[in-house]
Amino acid sequence: MSAGEQKIFLLLERVFRAAKNSLILIDELDLLLHDSAMKNLIKVVSERVISHNLQVIFTTHRESIIELSDLINIRHIFGTSEKTLCFDETKPDAIGCISVLQ
Repeated sequence: MSAGEQKIFLLLERVFRAAKNSLILIDELDLLLHDSAMKNLIKVVSERVISHNLQVIFTTHRESIIELSDLINIRHIFGTSEKTLCFDETKPDAIGCISVLQ
């Protein structure tokens, strides 16, 4: 199996073995996954989250994630030298504008 396929099985195992009400943190979900594999993984995880009252938080740099905003809550995190800001209902281009203003 490829590294991406191995990652999918590992993540699914963790999600499906997690106790109800668990919090699962995943850094760079998109790493080693092509776009359709990542979207399918999110759809499966989303169903499990609902049925077992889980909370899954993941990071990604993939802009296509916006297409799944009906399944997941999307936040943009932006760090300045003074503080870290969290934006909801933004698009990647808007975050780029913020960095230009600094």
